[in-house]
Amino acid sequence: PRSKPRSDLPPVIETGQTGDTEIAESQVEVHATESQEQNTVPVPDLLSKVLQESKRLILLGEPGAGKSTVLQFIGLCFSRHAEEWAHQRLGLEEFRVPVLLRMGESNTAEILARGGAAMDTALAEAVAATLQVDNQSSRQLVQSWRKLGCLLVLVDALDETLAGELEAVRRQLTAFANLAPDEGGRLVITSRLAGYQSLGAGIDEFTLTPFGGQQYEGKQTYLANWLTALGGGGAAEAQVLLKNMNARPSLRRITGNPFLLRLAAEIYADKREIAGSRADLYERWINVLWERACRRGAPIDKKESAWGQLEEIAWSLQMQQPLPKQCDVDLLRGKLGVLACVDGRYYTFIHLTLR
Repeated sequence: PRSKPRSDLPPVIETGQTGDTEIAESQVEVHATESQEQNTVPVPDLLSKVLQESKRLILLGEPGAGKSTVLQFIGLCFSRHAEEWAHQRLGLEEFRVPVLLRMGESNTAEILARGGAAMDTALAEAVAATLQVDNQSSRQLVQSWRKLGCLLVLVDALDETLAGELEAVRRQLTAFANLAPDEGGRLVITSRLAGYQSLGAGIDEFTLTPFGGQQYEGKQTYLANWLTALGGGGAAEAQVLLKNMNARPSLRRITGNPFLLRLAAEIYADKREIAGSRADLYERWINVLWERACRRGAPIDKKESAWGQLEEIAWSLQMQQPLPKQCDVDLLRGKLGVLACVDGRYYTFIHLTLR
């Protein structure tokens, strides 16, 4: 494995998301160690090459940049072993068993913070939940995969780990990364750039930049796919929407963010409206969301109550405080669809940007 790049600017992975199964064809920009030291422009590369050269890495990116999507796509490629997806889409000739650990939507961080063999415990619990087997069976599976060196550990949203657990979680990930390649397996982590501190030697760092800021066709195809799925048009409508967004300085920057592009597509498909700013985009999307909830049976007069409850939940999560004891779960989760239940114990937003 090559030495881990370090500088004020991590390497850049640039992906153009034109569809659920086309991420592997996207462009990837990576700062080599030498180019970082000289502070030169990153050189375009492919996601497949990054994975071929680095078995333990972290993908950094802005909110909505597609970190979780790319992580899940990597796991999907390996889970489709019979169809040889890993070979066809990632150029990797190897067998891996992907196990996804969601730091912000489960008790994974709490388990990892216990120390000792906590990584095995966290993996076993994830496997037990996915395969619906008992803990003893899942532990045996994890141990056998580790011995074979065929694990693919996917850790999503490291940044959502509680502050009191973060250092212990970092130690567990670093320890796993420093295992011999034939003992541990692959490790891919995602995290927001804000507040990230290097995990240290053994874990290569890359920054994910969707569409590369200049890939107009990739953005247009992405919008067209969403508009088609939403019944709001196709390529022609996507071209109109993207042209108008690029013409507005306040919106031009967010065209590189897949999540915000999707919100713009939802508004355009439903209302044929184009927001004037990021704040306006959020407000218009909220109105579309509420109208959709009403079509699902939400009481029309409950809008202010719903937003008040969501604000209280968002603030509690942001400040890491106990969640409100009273909330209309059916309205917020069932009708609005912005909350997700985690492990049957507590609720969180389906996307951190919404919080």
